[in-house]
Amino acid sequence: MKLVKEHINEKFKEDSDPIKDMGIGPQQLIINAAKKLYLYSLEGVNEFIIDEITLYCVGILIKTNYPNWKQANFKKYFAEAFKHIGLDKFLQKEIKPHYHTYHIDFGVDFKDKYDFLFKEDIIINHTNYK
Repeated sequence: MKLVKEHINEKFKEDSDPIKDMGIGPQQLIINAAKKLYLYSLEGVNEFIIDEITLYCVGILIKTNYPNWKQANFKKYFAEAFKHIGLDKFLQKEIKPHYHTYHIDFGVDFKDKYDFLFKEDIIINHTNYK
């Protein structure tokens, strides 16, 4: 019987995170789910479209074109959307609306164990959602 030694010569930088470099782990899962959420809104499931999603250190900010004068059950919509794409595993249940002059944005905090996963803001919009 012949023994064969194999070496994986993956090179990682001293200051890098191998899990992040390989595109796996919770950070990448959240990014992928946020991109799915952006696409989900483009499918016309609801009356509004998500203009931009920002992932930041303690949560997610969803910027919409939804007019602030309309009434809608956005909590139900987002709860279903988060569950459909798998974001519910990472986010707390409370959805906080931020009312602006002509639209509403929505903020949702990460569950405690996912806080500070993102050191820099990651923005998902029409230029990079794929």
